[in-house]
Amino acid sequence: MIKQPSYLKKGDKIAIVCPAKKLPKSIDGAIETLKGWGVDVVIGSTVSSSYHQFSGTDKERAADLQQFLDDESIKAIIAARGG
Repeated sequence: MIKQPSYLKKGDKIAIVCPAKKLPKSIDGAIETLKGWGVDVVIGSTVSSSYHQFSGTDKERAADLQQFLDDESIKAIIAARGG
């Protein structure tokens, strides 16, 4: 049986990471929309990083994602681009 997570609710903490290519422009509008829904948004270091066409080295991108996978307070992880 597949374990389905509960729906997000106001006050839940979500993370945004960029596990592949770097962002071509700011995602401030998306962040404000999420905050407007009442969730607490945590921004991963890869959202603002750049390494050639990627959002960081392989090691940096993996560590950024793993940090939030390990954090039990994070209820959802959103890939800003790629992943």
